[in-house]
Amino acid sequence: GVFWSMWRGTVSARYAESHHKKWYDKVKKG
Repeated sequence: GVFWSMWRGTVSARYAESHHKKWYDKVKKG
């Protein structure tokens, strides 16, 4: 339902954020 969709959205958003940060740090360091 709605709660499950919200929970999944939060988890995927957090995962994407941490994944993007790792990628960004890697690019910054070169």
